[in-house]
Amino acid sequence: MRVFYAIFLLIPLFFFTACGTQSIHHLQSVESVDQQRFSTTWNVLAYYKNIHNSGCVGSTLTYRYLNNALKLTRNCYDGSGRLKREHTAEIKLATASDTSKFDVYYNWFEQYEQWIIMLASDYRYSVIASPDRKRLWILSKGTVLDPADREHIFAGLSQNGFDTAKLYWTGFQAACNAKSIH
Repeated sequence: MRVFYAIFLLIPLFFFTACGTQSIHHLQSVESVDQQRFSTTWNVLAYYKNIHNSGCVGSTLTYRYLNNALKLTRNCYDGSGRLKREHTAEIKLATASDTSKFDVYYNWFEQYEQWIIMLASDYRYSVIASPDRKRLWILSKGTVLDPADREHIFAGLSQNGFDTAKLYWTGFQAACNAKSIH
């Protein structure tokens, strides 16, 4: 009978020990973001699929900094570059001093925490993620990443516990076409 109790008490210990060894370190955001420079239209080159980008071949995110507030417009394009869907959102910085962490409000019940985890010094690309690592976007001002930038981004994502195999790469042609219809 004592053996049964000993095994019964040890099973949870093994379970919690095994779970603890697989934890991923805390995700870090970039130190600071110039909101004026970040406010632009970004091409979404790759992302983790979610309800907002389902069926998008090309996609853009436009951040606008107006009157000390950020607004987001997410456009989804089909394969011929035609606008399929548009979502708008309000953005609130998580804290006044940390410009790399923000909350995105699509409507009264849909809110997401997002962090800028990578940003090129010249703002040519950025990587945005949720701190729980369930959402991820690779953004660029161009339609193609430089191979060195792609390698740098992949290394950083891997170090931070992201599965790069889960990335969905958008159609660059749709992003190019989208620019010409505005």
